[in-house]
Amino acid sequence: MKLGVIVDSFTAGQNIFYLTKTMNELGQKDEIPCFAFYVGLSTVCSKTDFASMGIYYAQHFTGEDNVMIATSIKTLKVLKNLNIKARKMFYCWDLEWIRSTNEVFNYNQNIDLFKDVEIIARSNYHLQNIENYSNQKVKYILDDWNINKLRDILWKK
Repeated sequence: MKLGVIVDSFTAGQNIFYLTKTMNELGQKDEIPCFAFYVGLSTVCSKTDFASMGIYYAQHFTGEDNVMIATSIKTLKVLKNLNIKARKMFYCWDLEWIRSTNEVFNYNQNIDLFKDVEIIARSNYHLQNIENYSNQKVKYILDDWNINKLRDILWKK
């Protein structure tokens, strides 16, 4: 199994901090090879012990045992358009649609995005909001990229 995560960029932020910390730990223990694919190029905010590359390399991340996780609505759209054999998941770190008036968050446009992916919420509060917005069940709760909970999620099918 390999773990791939699609991020908007590696710009400093709480999500990237916890993601980097967890993926570094998984990689150092040789448990699960980790890869990050970024949509937007930026400077990396902390040292990474895993491969990070542009999104165009994600098309080669295929394998029925592999897991690919999107981390935003934008990266979920990218994930849904990738023609790869991998378990597809969406870690909804942020409830982007609540505060945005941007056309990207049009309800009718996004409703199908949540289908055919396993949804991971950050908390019980997020779980309720995600289910209300998407009309889909959240499968897991993962607080701040908790490494032990992530292991459990990755090994379940």
